[in-house]
Amino acid sequence: MPNWLAPKADEQPSGSQGDEQTGQNQQPSEPLGATPPPDQSEVPGVSEPGANPDPADNTCFAPQVYNPKTKLCDTPTDPWYQRWWKAELTVVLLLLLLTVPMLIRIGMRRRHWHLAGAAAEAGTAAEWAWVELRDSAIDLGYLWPEARTPRQTSAELARDGKLDTAGADALAMLTQYVERVRYAPGGAAGVGRNQLRPAVDEVRSRLGATAGRQRRIRALLLPRSVGTMVGRVALRTRTRAVAARQAVLRSMGPRRA
Repeated sequence: MPNWLAPKADEQPSGSQGDEQTGQNQQPSEPLGATPPPDQSEVPGVSEPGANPDPADNTCFAPQVYNPKTKLCDTPTDPWYQRWWKAELTVVLLLLLLTVPMLIRIGMRRRHWHLAGAAAEAGTAAEWAWVELRDSAIDLGYLWPEARTPRQTSAELARDGKLDTAGADALAMLTQYVERVRYAPGGAAGVGRNQLRPAVDEVRSRLGATAGRQRRIRALLLPRSVGTMVGRVALRTRTRAVAARQAVLRSMGPRRA
């Protein structure tokens, strides 16, 4: 074969074989100016795969904080004086909640006697004294039917409370004045708070002695009259709302020519 027909050593093979060899030999080149990715082992906070994370390299989630001694995330505890202060505040709040009904009852009593003093000239002070006696009896756990007359109520109260002579006389005087106010207007004129309050206190004291210590403590801390007062106010408000609604409906109804 002539020498000019033989392939030269620096020439690449042609065809598919040349393409395959070219693809194997060439490697993807990086663009000019690109920065190679950093090694993950050199990045702070990133550990090698399979290694246990260290809280020192990872952020502890609140309320946990990093403990350099144990190298773990621990939940901080309040100092003893802060825990004592929180417990003291909780006890004070509970005591205040327990005294709310008692304070409301004291306010009701003052209001009753204030209205009794203001109604002395009109001769209706006995009604407010009767209201105070009713609330005191309810607090001690005695029954007070609203549908009964004052004489029937006083008779049942004297029997259930086992009143002595002094208590029965004070209750009879209160009953007489209330009957005069209701059935004989002007018959209790001139009877004021100074005459009615000692009688109410005498009856309440006798009723409390018969009720016992437990019922007296409950009447002081958790008076039932506060609940009945709230119920009466709610019922009165609802009755007025229903009456107002009916009046509006009647006014909007068709009118005859």
